[in-house]
Amino acid sequence: SYYTQSSVELRGISKLKENLNILAQYLLLKKKDDPVRMKLFIQQARSQALSFSVSDYVDLHSFYQELLKLTNQALDQPNGRTMPTPQLKKEAFQDIKTILISGLDVMKEIVISNVAGRYLARAGGLSIYFPQKSIDASYVNTKLAQTTAWSSFIIDQTTH
Repeated sequence: SYYTQSSVELRGISKLKENLNILAQYLLLKKKDDPVRMKLFIQQARSQALSFSVSDYVDLHSFYQELLKLTNQALDQPNGRTMPTPQLKKEAFQDIKTILISGLDVMKEIVISNVAGRYLARAGGLSIYFPQKSIDASYVNTKLAQTTAWSSFIIDQTTH
C-alpha cells in the first residue's frame, strides 16, 4: 500500500527544471509584496501536498496541484476577500496559474508511466526536496540547488 514506481523520460527534464526555476523565482518575487501571507499560502500548499516516509520530500505533481487549487481559490474570490490569501493583484495569481499549468503539462509529458499503492495514490511520479524546518547542509552541492532558484525558495520558506 506504500509504494510508488515511475518511468521518466529524462530528455524532457530540462523543461521541468526550467519551469521549476521560473516558479521559484516568481514566488520569491511575489513574496516581497506580502511576505507573511505569501509564506502561509505556500506553506498551506506544501502541507497539503503528498509527503513520503522521509517528510523532507514531497510529490512535485501534488505540490503543483495544491498550489494551483489555492491559486484558483484566490482568483475566484470577490474583492472582499474571505480567505487570508496574499494581497496580490489578480494578474499575479493568473501568472502563477499559468506557470503551474505549464509545469503540470511538462510532468505529463515526461512521466511515461506511474503506479502507486493505495496510500500514495496521489503520487504523480516525481518527488522533490522541500523540507519544512531546515535544509541539509549537503543540499547546496546538488546540481538542482546550484542551477535553479529552488534552493533559494526552500531556504526562504524555512527561514523567514
